[in-house]
Amino acid sequence: GSVRGAFTGALDKKGLFQAAEGGTIFLDEIHHTSPAMQIKLMRVLQEREIRRVGGTSMNKINVRLICATNEDLEKDIQEGNLRKDFYYRINIVRIDLPPLREHREDIPILAHYFLEKFCREKNKRIAGFHPAAMELLTKYSWAENNIRELENEIERAVIFAEHGANIRPSDLSGKLCGDLKSSDQKTRLFIDDKEAPLSHAQFEVEYIRFVLAKAGGNKSQAAKIMGIPRTTLIGKMRKYSID
Repeated sequence: GSVRGAFTGALDKKGLFQAAEGGTIFLDEIHHTSPAMQIKLMRVLQEREIRRVGGTSMNKINVRLICATNEDLEKDIQEGNLRKDFYYRINIVRIDLPPLREHREDIPILAHYFLEKFCREKNKRIAGFHPAAMELLTKYSWAENNIRELENEIERAVIFAEHGANIRPSDLSGKLCGDLKSSDQKTRLFIDDKEAPLSHAQFEVEYIRFVLAKAGGNKSQAAKIMGIPRTTLIGKMRKYSID
């Protein structure tokens, strides 16, 4: 913050700590904080007061501070990138968040949250997720920054999905639909209880055939099961030469 006249064009303005009085300040990527800023933040946390630029009086604050990082801060201390005293000031209550692949039960909750978010942003109505699409999302071995990766995946699906329909496997990126591999697992798709590692196109072909068989060849019923218009199903059947 600043006081009027502190520098050219300066006005009376509250800083973030004063603006967040009684609330919370979230500092992401805290490991990128410069040594000079670490000293300033440490002083604020210790004294619980700030002084605006150009001001002469100290202002008491009551703010909760939450910091986040995907780095090993203790390693940063050893390398001289983070002050040890600053680390101990912010490391009061520590919460370690496991990778998304270690709490897969949260994926449907997060997926629906992101779905609602992007439907609002893009003014588009999506009914939900087809079970086969949700299965791909929950079985995929998410890498680092996995929440953002999931968020990006849902945004992409909302863009490609048909208005009013469910998100289907074909709306997801190819990396989720193929024979996915990671250092600790190999994700496979299951169709009619038969294990079958498939490419994106192969999965769609087999899935259409599977649903058509379940629907006794009735295209309208199959389209309803898949959550897509009948015309879309017919178009895909022509594309893949499915009788």
